[in-house]
Amino acid sequence: MPSALRPRLHIHTSIPTPSSPPIPIPTHLRPLHSNTTLISPQLWTTLHPSTLSIYTHLLPALLLLTLTISISIPTTPYNLPSLPIPARTILLFNLLAATTTLLLSTTYHLHQHTPPPTAEKFLRYDYSGIIFLLVANYTTGLYFGFYTQWELTWRYALLILILTLFPLTTHLVPKSQSQSQCSHHATTLRITSLVLPALTALIPILHAYRLYGKTYLWDVGVGWYLLEGVMFLLGMGVYLLILGLGHGDEDS
Repeated sequence: MPSALRPRLHIHTSIPTPSSPPIPIPTHLRPLHSNTTLISPQLWTTLHPSTLSIYTHLLPALLLLTLTISISIPTTPYNLPSLPIPARTILLFNLLAATTTLLLSTTYHLHQHTPPPTAEKFLRYDYSGIIFLLVANYTTGLYFGFYTQWELTWRYALLILILTLFPLTTHLVPKSQSQSQCSHHATTLRITSLVLPALTALIPILHAYRLYGKTYLWDVGVGWYLLEGVMFLLGMGVYLLILGLGHGDEDS
């Protein structure tokens, strides 16, 4: 076997030192600069670790924004003229919440590989969008699900607002040193704080099923609502596998 291919141990002289020249990183693997914005040429002309995440959030946001504008303009065929103004307003609110959430996620992925203080700040923005969308979806579902039962609507709305305090505390309050040292437990708590309010949506759904039956629920779009809930839980599962277990390995 040629000596160049023969396995050998590295000695101390072959290990890089602080004075060694930096190892070159291919362009498509270089992280974005901390001052990167949506109009930065580097974002659109190069591949980088966040390219896929940016586009999978930005493109749906643009599509939702286009749909929102189309519904808002009376002359478009998507204006839904048969829908009452309050119902159209609630629908637009839901679409704007989804658009805002996707744009906030886009800005986070723009800064995901920047210095930790910057990345952490935009991560909290991302969490804010997720919590905002959670409340918006809950409110929209209550409006259309209990269209003639305003007392029930307000009761469940109060419930979700109270439960929202849980993720607001776990996601938006900056992490302390003690939380950083127990990152696995902190991650589990943060995931639970998002999943719990989402699962409580089953309570008004079951209540409406008891009052109106399956056909009514299907007509008002509960099927799509449940599908969105499944996707939300799937996303939380991926978050747990990638971040939660990874942090747990680091702590062990």
